[in-house]
Amino acid sequence: MIFYYEGKHSVKFDDYDSWEDWHLIPKSRPVISPPTERTSFVIVPGRHGKIDLSWALTGGPVYDNRTGNIDFYVDTSKWHGWHTAYMTILNALQGHRSKVILSDDPSFYYEGMVWVDKWTSDERNSTISLKYDLYPFKKRIVFNESDWLWDPFDFENGVIGNSVFGEEVL
Repeated sequence: MIFYYEGKHSVKFDDYDSWEDWHLIPKSRPVISPPTERTSFVIVPGRHGKIDLSWALTGGPVYDNRTGNIDFYVDTSKWHGWHTAYMTILNALQGHRSKVILSDDPSFYYEGMVWVDKWTSDERNSTISLKYDLYPFKKRIVFNESDWLWDPFDFENGVIGNSVFGEEVL
């Protein structure tokens, strides 16, 4: 299959860019699923409704990890066979924690595990599905105090210099 793709909506996995390094084309705009709130309801005899014990220790909601998958088409014309692409991506992701940055949300990153879930290949095209299990909160990317460029800066969501390292948001 012949694709024309400019690399919009790519995903960075540590130092690897899904388009620039692996020639992966997202089937749809990549989105990291929101975390689910962990609940623990208890029925107390003689009381109306249920009590949610998950708030008991923290005084607020507790979240499970973000889980899901991102599906890509593989531009195999850039590779020497589908097997080379498969093994390259597999070796880069399997068995270690990754930082994941969406090009549509470049001021934040997610941390956790990403792995190759499925690979399908036929005469015309190949697809790959990457599964993830990421920490519930995304973290702000911290810029150092040195000079920064105007061109790549996101004026709606970007932060200059003095942000707090590890600031977590949903």
